[in-house]
Amino acid sequence: QQFNALFIIGLAPLFAAMWIKLGKTGKDPSIPMKFTLGLFQLALGCLFLVIGAQFFTAADGKTPLAFMAGLYLLLTMGELCLSPVGLSMVTKLAPQRMTGMVMGLWFLSIAAANFLAGQIGALTGAEGGAEAAATMSPTEKIGTYTDIYMMSFWVVLGATLFLLCLVPLLKKWTHGVR
Repeated sequence: QQFNALFIIGLAPLFAAMWIKLGKTGKDPSIPMKFTLGLFQLALGCLFLVIGAQFFTAADGKTPLAFMAGLYLLLTMGELCLSPVGLSMVTKLAPQRMTGMVMGLWFLSIAAANFLAGQIGALTGAEGGAEAAATMSPTEKIGTYTDIYMMSFWVVLGATLFLLCLVPLLKKWTHGVR
């Protein structure tokens, strides 16, 4: 659980400096493009874990810790493309009288995403609950995890490509707000 926190503390200043430097040189990606980059990092994280589980898992079903660290590194970098940018976007683009409500909707979307993550996590469990999971071999468990993460990779990659197609339109709708 410490990976995300450590990566945020270590990478947040670097990302902030990177966005500032890119802004000064006129190469700062638009808000929709930063969202696209964040989604792409999520897709890569899922794929990275699948590779680790399929090719580097020990006989006891354990995947090396480096793959979990790599997953969290990619997810954290994606989060740093989305979260602070999204908060800033909400305050800049929402009508002044509705900023609080729109900020609440932003946090509601995060709650909905966490609920969805819980539903995806439930898919990795065995039908029949803990007793059934206890009877599964490590190979069966890894197969379940890789199937879920591979499906997640394809869904998120599809969403990334869809968002990438929408970037020009969304950029136009933000009226140059960065």
